Amino acid sequence: MIEEIGKEFKRFIKDLEDNIQTKEDLKYVIKRSEGLFEVILKEISEHTEKEEKRLKKILKRQKKQEDRLEEIEGKMEYLNENIESIFKDIYEEDYGEFKIKCPYCNIEFYADIDENESEICCPECNNIIELDWNDE
Repeated sequence: MIEEIGKEFKRFIKDLEDNIQTKEDLKYVIKRSEGLFEVILKEISEHTEKEEKRLKKILKRQKKQEDRLEEIEGKMEYLNENIESIFKDIYEEDYGEFKIKCPYCNIEFYADIDENESEICCPECNNIIELDWNDE
Protein backbone atom coordinates (compact mmCIF):
# COMPACT_ATOMS: atom_id res chain seq x y z
CA MET A 1 0.00 0.00 0.00
CA ILE A 2 2.70 2.48 1.00
CA GLU A 3 4.80 1.47 -2.01
CA GLU A 4 1.88 2.25 -4.30
CA ILE A 5 1.45 5.65 -2.66
CA GLY A 6 5.18 6.33 -3.17
CA LYS A 7 4.98 5.38 -6.84
CA GLU A 8 1.90 7.53 -7.32
CA PHE A 9 3.65 10.45 -5.62
CA LYS A 10 6.61 10.13 -8.00
CA ARG A 11 4.23 10.13 -10.98
CA PHE A 12 2.53 13.18 -9.47
CA ILE A 13 5.85 15.05 -9.15
CA LYS A 14 6.83 14.07 -12.71
CA ASP A 15 3.49 15.39 -13.95
CA LEU A 16 4.09 18.68 -12.10
CA GLU A 17 7.57 18.98 -13.59
CA ASP A 18 6.18 18.40 -17.07
CA ASN A 19 3.29 20.87 -16.70
CA ILE A 20 4.47 23.75 -14.49
CA GLN A 21 6.36 26.42 -16.45
CA THR A 22 8.37 28.35 -13.85
CA LYS A 23 11.02 26.77 -11.64
CA GLU A 24 9.89 28.76 -8.59
CA ASP A 25 6.30 27.55 -8.90
CA LEU A 26 7.51 23.98 -9.41
CA LYS A 27 9.76 24.11 -6.31
CA TYR A 28 6.88 25.51 -4.22
CA VAL A 29 4.37 22.89 -5.40
CA ILE A 30 6.88 20.04 -4.89
CA LYS A 31 7.74 21.28 -1.37
CA ARG A 32 4.06 21.54 -0.40
CA SER A 33 3.31 18.15 -1.97
CA GLU A 34 6.17 16.52 -0.09
CA GLY A 35 4.83 18.02 3.16
CA LEU A 36 1.37 16.66 2.43
CA PHE A 37 2.82 13.29 1.50
CA GLU A 38 4.78 13.12 4.79
CA VAL A 39 1.62 13.95 6.80
CA ILE A 40 -0.34 11.24 4.97
CA LEU A 41 2.42 8.66 5.53
CA LYS A 42 2.68 9.63 9.21
CA GLU A 43 -1.08 9.18 9.66
CA ILE A 44 -0.99 5.83 7.86
CA SER A 45 1.96 4.68 10.01
CA GLU A 46 0.28 5.75 13.25
CA HIS A 47 -2.95 4.07 12.24
CA THR A 48 -1.06 0.91 11.27
CA GLU A 49 0.78 0.86 14.61
CA LYS A 50 -2.49 1.27 16.53
CA GLU A 51 -4.10 -1.53 14.55
CA GLU A 52 -1.08 -3.78 15.09
CA LYS A 53 -1.24 -3.16 18.86
CA ARG A 54 -4.96 -3.83 18.82
CA LEU A 55 -4.44 -7.02 16.84
CA LYS A 56 -1.72 -8.18 19.27
CA LYS A 57 -4.13 -7.63 22.20
CA ILE A 58 -6.84 -9.58 20.37
CA LEU A 59 -4.43 -12.43 19.60
CA LYS A 60 -3.27 -12.48 23.23
CA ARG A 61 -6.88 -12.68 24.47
CA GLN A 62 -7.64 -15.34 21.89
CA LYS A 63 -4.66 -17.40 23.10
CA LYS A 64 -5.91 -17.09 26.69
CA GLN A 65 -9.38 -18.21 25.59
CA GLU A 66 -7.94 -21.14 23.65
CA ASP A 67 -5.89 -22.15 26.72
CA ARG A 68 -9.01 -21.92 28.90
CA LEU A 69 -11.01 -23.93 26.40
CA GLU A 70 -8.30 -26.60 26.28
CA GLU A 71 -8.29 -26.74 30.08
CA ILE A 72 -12.09 -27.01 30.18
CA GLU A 73 -12.05 -29.73 27.51
CA GLY A 74 -9.50 -31.66 29.59
CA LYS A 75 -11.69 -31.34 32.66
CA MET A 76 -14.77 -32.35 30.66
CA GLU A 77 -12.98 -35.42 29.35
CA TYR A 78 -12.00 -36.34 32.91
CA LEU A 79 -15.58 -35.75 34.14
CA ASN A 80 -17.05 -37.79 31.27
CA GLU A 81 -14.73 -40.68 32.10
CA ASN A 82 -15.78 -40.49 35.76
CA ILE A 83 -19.47 -40.19 34.89
CA GLU A 84 -19.17 -43.14 32.55
CA SER A 85 -17.45 -45.16 35.26
CA ILE A 86 -20.14 -44.22 37.79
CA PHE A 87 -22.87 -45.06 35.28
CA LYS A 88 -21.34 -48.48 34.70
CA ASP A 89 -21.07 -49.05 38.44
CA ILE A 90 -24.72 -48.14 38.97
CA TYR A 91 -26.53 -49.33 35.86
CA GLU A 92 -24.39 -51.81 34.03
CA GLU A 93 -24.24 -54.56 36.58
CA ASP A 94 -22.97 -57.88 35.45
CA TYR A 95 -26.33 -59.32 34.50
CA GLY A 96 -26.69 -62.96 33.95
CA GLU A 97 -27.87 -64.49 30.76
CA PHE A 98 -31.45 -65.22 31.91
CA LYS A 99 -34.05 -62.99 33.53
CA ILE A 100 -36.05 -64.83 36.17
CA LYS A 101 -39.14 -63.73 38.09
CA CYS A 102 -39.68 -65.40 41.44
CA PRO A 103 -43.28 -66.73 41.70
CA TYR A 104 -43.14 -66.34 45.49
CA CYS A 105 -41.96 -62.75 46.03
CA ASN A 106 -42.22 -61.41 42.44
CA ILE A 107 -38.64 -60.11 42.40
CA GLU A 108 -36.93 -60.18 39.02
CA PHE A 109 -33.26 -61.09 38.81
CA TYR A 110 -30.71 -62.27 36.28
CA ALA A 111 -28.71 -65.44 36.51
CA ASP A 112 -26.24 -67.42 34.48
CA ILE A 113 -27.62 -70.91 34.48
CA ASP A 114 -27.01 -74.02 32.49
CA GLU A 115 -29.90 -75.65 30.62
CA ASN A 116 -29.15 -78.82 32.55
CA GLU A 117 -30.13 -77.14 35.83
CA SER A 118 -33.73 -77.63 36.89
CA GLU A 119 -33.95 -75.19 39.82
CA ILE A 120 -32.46 -72.04 41.30
CA CYS A 121 -32.67 -70.33 44.69
CA CYS A 122 -34.32 -66.88 44.80
CA PRO A 123 -31.82 -64.34 46.17
CA GLU A 124 -34.62 -62.42 47.91
CA CYS A 125 -36.89 -64.97 49.60
CA ASN A 126 -34.58 -68.02 49.34
CA ASN A 127 -37.35 -70.20 47.92
CA ILE A 128 -36.42 -72.77 45.33
CA ILE A 129 -37.71 -71.93 41.87
CA GLU A 130 -38.22 -74.69 39.37
CA LEU A 131 -36.84 -73.91 35.96
CA ASP A 132 -39.09 -74.90 33.11
CA TRP A 133 -37.10 -75.16 29.89
CA ASN A 134 -40.11 -76.27 27.89
CA ASP A 135 -42.27 -73.20 28.64
CA GLU A 136 -44.67 -75.27 30.70
